[in-house]
Amino acid sequence: MSGAPRLYRLPEPKILIGANFCDIGFEIDERFGRLVVIGAIDNLGKGTSGNAVQCMNIMFGFPEKMGLGFAGLHPV
Repeated sequence: MSGAPRLYRLPEPKILIGANFCDIGFEIDERFGRLVVIGAIDNLGKGTSGNAVQCMNIMFGFPEKMGLGFAGLHPV
């Protein structure tokens, strides 16, 4: 990595606890000339339980994202 300032960051899993969001970050690998993209999720909020809530909402005619907009448990 050269001395250039970093204008990007890696994901923070701790801010996703209890949330239904995916935090995406990236790192530039100058040695191989590639971009490495990294994602972090709370596997309960964004995983099966979040999917179950989304499917239930669709089944009962509620807005699809109802109840899934919780910002998470970790204070930012």
